[in-house]
Amino acid sequence: MDQPQLHDPNRLLMAATTIIAAVAIPVIAFAADATMPIMQVGDWCFESQEGRETHYILPSWAEDGVCKKIISINPWSFGADGWHCEPEQVREKKDCAPSGCSYDAQVIARCQSDGPVGPGKRTIFEFSRYKGNLSVKQR
Repeated sequence: MDQPQLHDPNRLLMAATTIIAAVAIPVIAFAADATMPIMQVGDWCFESQEGRETHYILPSWAEDGVCKKIISINPWSFGADGWHCEPEQVREKKDCAPSGCSYDAQVIARCQSDGPVGPGKRTIFEFSRYKGNLSVKQR
């Protein structure tokens, strides 16, 4: 009976493929959580609301420096008084013109009211920033 050779190219290829798969699969399975786009991160002051769309401005743009109904956005969550959300999926888009760039993001997030931790509710948001303006639309 023939013994398989240790230097058989097919066996080497199979061994290399197995090693690569063993290393790559856990990396894919534990991919990083979704984060908010850096251009939306910060504290924003309420300016107005039209239906399901809320408009915010940078604190430096607020009249007399008075900022009310603040929405705080960091890479891992966003929210205001009484509620917060954690992004699960984020799709970003950037559109530039000579006057400046618009930064848009569609965010699927798990949201809940502040207080006891619960499962939360999945909600879709559309964020759009142009210069010091941010609009947030809940779908």
